[in-house]
Amino acid sequence: MKGLLLKDIYNLKRLGKQYVITCAGMMVWSGFMKNYFFFSMMIMLCGVMSVVSSFSFDEAAHFEKYALTLPVTKKNLVQSKYVLLLAFLAGAFVIGILGSLLMSLVLEGGIDELAEQLVSAASVACLFLLAFSTMIPIIFKLGVEKGRMLLVAIYMGIFVFVWGGIYLLKDLGIRISDSTVSKFSGIGAAVILVFLFISYRVSVRIVEKKEW
Repeated sequence: MKGLLLKDIYNLKRLGKQYVITCAGMMVWSGFMKNYFFFSMMIMLCGVMSVVSSFSFDEAAHFEKYALTLPVTKKNLVQSKYVLLLAFLAGAFVIGILGSLLMSLVLEGGIDELAEQLVSAASVACLFLLAFSTMIPIIFKLGVEKGRMLLVAIYMGIFVFVWGGIYLLKDLGIRISDSTVSKFSGIGAAVILVFLFISYRVSVRIVEKKEW
């Protein structure tokens, strides 16, 4: 699987300049808006979208057909994409947090509400993980282009679910305090990890039945 990951990383290096320019642009934009969390969010989005780009490179080169002639199983193909997703999301999370803290330190002269920034960034990372855990099986089944089109619907579904949950709590008279947020964040993270595992198992079944 190490070879599969290196293959994806080498392919994505072609987009390196674009990512650097995007990061710089997002940093400048966040600085103008005085919204440093925006930088973290966009960097994480770039990180997870890189996984979709890796699928595009594979599809354009018909890599799966070649991979099956190597000592690589179909399960390894699936595993490499999920490891890539987790690694890039974790890396983008760290870069986003460090970047937002640096901007706050330089432009504001100090770092305020560090815990709140960490919780907000972690929440967004969980939502991205949920969205792309849904998307990866779809890409394996239908291909990259159809997967990208369905990504919009996935984001809309998550948005409706989150905001619907918030309004439901308000209707039930449950006050959304810091302790409530922490409690639901923990439950949400556990649910997303379970969903990630289910997504992985579904992807394995799709790929094992697929013929290239």
